[in-house]
Amino acid sequence: MAKTTRPRDIASRQAQIGDPERFGSALREGLSEAGWTQTDLADELGSVTQSIVSHWCNAKLVPDPATVFLIEGMLGFDPGGLSRLLGYLPLDAAPTPDVPTAVRADKTLRPADRTALISVYRSMQRQR
Repeated sequence: MAKTTRPRDIASRQAQIGDPERFGSALREGLSEAGWTQTDLADELGSVTQSIVSHWCNAKLVPDPATVFLIEGMLGFDPGGLSRLLGYLPLDAAPTPDVPTAVRADKTLRPADRTALISVYRSMQRQR
């Protein structure tokens, strides 16, 4: 059976587990976009009831990491799309690029603006 965290634990572990309310909202959206009901998800997981899924959607409980990773795959989320909201990071999630890499990748910036932003960033790093 999937593990969950109780509401009283959520408040004390908020920094550790991220944002259950954002997770619940994203899960509700994902279910809707996939055309799934809470019962559909519970049935696919096989280890929880519709009531537990409802508690996840309403931020009363949060699923364990392994269950969140399964849900991401079932509902078509990118790796980390749900799990990062709870502070979980799947092994296959794309790494977050560093600032210079992100600036270079932004094709909406002119080359001179990219260079200036990277210079400012590096200058700020040296001041730390």
